[in-house]
Amino acid sequence: MATPAAADAVADFYSGKQIKLIIRSGVGGSYDSYSRLLARHIGKHIPGNPTVVPKNMEGAGGLRLANFLYGAAPRDGTALGATSRSVAQIVFVAGMVTAFLTALYVARMLWLTFGAAYRGQGHPHEAEAGILVPLVVLAVGAALAGFVGLGDNSISTWIQTPLLPSEGPATLNLGLIVAATAVALLGLLLGTALYRRGLPEREYLERLPLVWTTLQHKYYLDDLYERGLVRAVAGALAPATYWFD
Repeated sequence: MATPAAADAVADFYSGKQIKLIIRSGVGGSYDSYSRLLARHIGKHIPGNPTVVPKNMEGAGGLRLANFLYGAAPRDGTALGATSRSVAQIVFVAGMVTAFLTALYVARMLWLTFGAAYRGQGHPHEAEAGILVPLVVLAVGAALAGFVGLGDNSISTWIQTPLLPSEGPATLNLGLIVAATAVALLGLLLGTALYRRGLPEREYLERLPLVWTTLQHKYYLDDLYERGLVRAVAGALAPATYWFD
C-alpha cells in the first residue's frame, strides 16, 4: 500500500504536467474513439491530475508505435501507448528471431570463410590500409551507433525542426539487451556447432523440402514479379501501346 508521502511525491511529479496518450490507429476509428474517451477521463484518476493529450501514430498495424515505445519514448510516465498486447509481443518475437538468425548466419559465414579449407587460386593476405581502416571505422561505428540516441544531447535533438520536434532521448532497456544478446549467443553457438568443420555434404535445410524450396526461390517474390508484372506489361500493355502508336 502506498504511503501518503509516496502519493504526495507522485502528485507533485504529475501536477501541471502533460501526458501523451499515443494511439496506434488513425483518427476516426473505433480504437481511436475508445482511446480518446480514456484520455478525457484518466487524468482525474492520476495523482496531480495531469492533462492527458491524445496523439495518433499509425503505421504497420501498431508496430510503429510499439517500436517508438520500446526505443524512444520517455520512460518517466509522461508517454502512454494505446496499443494491443499482441503487437508488442509480435515486435518482441520478431526481434528475437532476427537476432538468432542473423547470429546463426554470421557464424556460418565466419566458419566457412576462415575455418574451412581454402578453395581459391590466389594467395590470401591482409587488406591494405586504404581498405582496412575504413572497414574498422565502419565496424566501430556500427557497434556504438546505438548509444548516439542516449542523453539530452541525442541525435534527435540535433536534427529536430519546429515541424518535426524531437520525441525525447532514447533510453536503455537492459532486460531487452540481455535477452537479445543471449539469443544471439545461442545463434552463434548453433552456427559454430553446425559449420565448425566446414560445409556439410548436404545442407541441413534440404531435409525440409518445403522450406528449402521456398528459400531457393527467395520466397517466390521474383516469380510473382515476373509473372504478375513483367509478363503483364510485356504481354498486354506493350502490344496495346504498339497498336496505339
